Amino acid sequence: NLYVWFEVLLISSFGLIVLGSTRDQIDGALKYAVLNLIGTTLFLITVGYLYAIFGTLNMADIALKANGLRETAPLMTLASLFTLAFAMKAAAFP
Repeated sequence: NLYVWFEVLLISSFGLIVLGSTRDQIDGALKYAVLNLIGTTLFLITVGYLYAIFGTLNMADIALKANGLRETAPLMTLASLFTLAFAMKAAAFP
């Protein structure tokens, strides 16, 4: 369901960008759509990675399990991937 909401927001944003139909607007809208889809895909892959490591998506359970796995869990990798995905979604990167 989360993926559907991301795509609905993407379609709305895309429509607003293309409203004028000039060549520059269409070029920008295409770049925006591709980068946004890459960001969404990266986010979904990262959520899958999070689930593979902790076996749950419940934040309370993750907090308990992460405390016990501080030495072995790739927490920095997860944090970096989430930061990159959200930066792409917010158009802060690239």
